[in-house]
Amino acid sequence: MSYGGYVKCNCYEEGKTSEPPFKEFVRIIPDYGPALKYPEHIKNTSRMNTKFMDWRSSACPHSDFNYASIRFNDFPGFESVYEYIAEKKYDEDFECVNLFPILYQYLPDGYEDKIPIIDVLPFMNELLAFQEITEKRKFVVFNGMNPDKIIAVTNYGYPRVIAYDAKYAGGIDDNGFFITKAFHGHIDRNYEMNIVFRSSFFSQSTHLVYGFVITDISTGKEFITSFHILQQIMEGNIPDIKKKLIFRVSIEEIPITRLCRDFIDSLIKLCAASLETGNPVVWY
Repeated sequence: MSYGGYVKCNCYEEGKTSEPPFKEFVRIIPDYGPALKYPEHIKNTSRMNTKFMDWRSSACPHSDFNYASIRFNDFPGFESVYEYIAEKKYDEDFECVNLFPILYQYLPDGYEDKIPIIDVLPFMNELLAFQEITEKRKFVVFNGMNPDKIIAVTNYGYPRVIAYDAKYAGGIDDNGFFITKAFHGHIDRNYEMNIVFRSSFFSQSTHLVYGFVITDISTGKEFITSFHILQQIMEGNIPDIKKKLIFRVSIEEIPITRLCRDFIDSLIKLCAASLETGNPVVWY
């Protein structure tokens, strides 16, 4: 599973950076840029590596030499793109039609770790064609107070874990939000037998001792957890961890393209950056 994508800049190769530390050891790594390669007699390199990485972060206008980059967790519908394309590979008679062959091959859940520059334009053209799809699907949608901003989503009929600790997992399914007993977020097909909390309209607030209190707004039923519901979704970058939050879970029939519009737009921007620099789009 990939977590994001980037396109490397050419600033170092074009002499547009500040002078790197330990320049005599600098080598160019494809799809990464300048890196240090030491001779065998140099053993203690930790301080040198730290100084060099500090230089990489500010050597040119593109932090860490990334001309453009995206994180997939910023786009709640990104998983649905590949699922839809994989489904459309075959027709009703299971004949291979593969409507989006380049997307199928190179999307980050596919088989490749990057898009070679020769295939970037065909990839972008298929993204543009994907944007024209009008088909609607039924999704389980997880929102905050703003109903137009989707926080997380899963296909109807497929539960998804969105937060967890060592003993419990919080997730969404066709019946709303749930907390079930689970080992480090792993649930099986019998997860419903171990559900300890269920709600479609609930709040989260801080608990003075144990972490967080999840409260069903209709009944007042509470459950105390050690995990913040947005911890995994936002990769720990929660602006105000103590703020009380309101959440809703609903079943909605919406166009597949509305769900992943921002993700597709960001992929198109990555492709444009690739064509501008001549460097591939790399998944990480």
